[in-house]
Amino acid sequence: MMTPYDKCEITCRLGINAFWCTRNLVPIPIIHYYSIFRGSGGGLCSLCPGSLYSFTFSFQRYVKIEAPNFGERRSAMGKELLLINDLPGYGKVALAAMMPVLTHMGHHIYNLPTALVSNTLDYGRFEILDTTEYMRNTIGVWRSLGFSFDAISTGFIVSPTQASMIANYCSREREKGTKIFVDPIMADEGHLYNGLTERTVEGMRKLIAQADYMVPNYTEAAFLTGEAFVKEGLSWVAMKNLLGKLHRMSGGSVAITSARVDGQDAVAGFDVERKEFFLRTFDMIPVRFPGTGDIFSAIFMGAVMNGMAMVDAVDKAMIAVRKMIVMSEGSQDAFRGIPVEACLEVLD
Repeated sequence: MMTPYDKCEITCRLGINAFWCTRNLVPIPIIHYYSIFRGSGGGLCSLCPGSLYSFTFSFQRYVKIEAPNFGERRSAMGKELLLINDLPGYGKVALAAMMPVLTHMGHHIYNLPTALVSNTLDYGRFEILDTTEYMRNTIGVWRSLGFSFDAISTGFIVSPTQASMIANYCSREREKGTKIFVDPIMADEGHLYNGLTERTVEGMRKLIAQADYMVPNYTEAAFLTGEAFVKEGLSWVAMKNLLGKLHRMSGGSVAITSARVDGQDAVAGFDVERKEFFLRTFDMIPVRFPGTGDIFSAIFMGAVMNGMAMVDAVDKAMIAVRKMIVMSEGSQDAFRGIPVEACLEVLD
């Protein structure tokens, strides 16, 4: 027979997931007492007027139920990373590309979709569902549950409103020690993506102000700083000036991808910890897959969160993405992106 306040046996028999209020959708708080009745199913907690919980038990007794200690679970599991990006139904881009990479690197991944997208945009026809309201409600629920993460990565954002909401969320989390990685996805090859405006750029400027690490491509770096886009690329002196401007906008480290410096394709960066600029050149492979930027960002984030120095993380991401592209060159449908799961061995 169970004794009053025997929370251990209650937890073992019911499982902690049983203790959810069906009205407020939150776990029962730690300090309240509940009456357990014979029967089955869920119910409303005693915080809701006139309500009682009902489970499969053959007795009636008041017990004290202790909510799970999310902090202990977090420390036991290691690095926990939140990805804020769009989720495609078909194709390996955004969340669909990043989650398998980071899981393979040993991290525990959570996601907050900024949009549901039918397929990669390369097909020319697609459907997008804006999830701003869902995001707003989810952030509120997570705050009430005390969820936190070791790092947050942001990617494609649907609107300036969404950008402002995410920036505010990242600001609060950054104060707790969470690392913020921002990939300001909005432009390429000198142009903003279709449907995006200067308001989008302003929203991204608010977001990168929260970044410990930002990973724009050269076009995005130009828009963010208000610099003119130079198709032929920049000198190393001019690129360091651009990196400096981005650093001053956030106080964080910067890696600019898809750059051209002194006539060579490159990734250029500024590492805050080492207080130094760096340049990594590469030979372009004449093939295009959507999602390579997302894969780069994921590998970079995963390596940094595994304790790797920034420049080494950039090297790892560059080498791995190149190998994945080479492995996928024979793909009959490049619009789907790189088949990430089949290429994860390059990360080992």
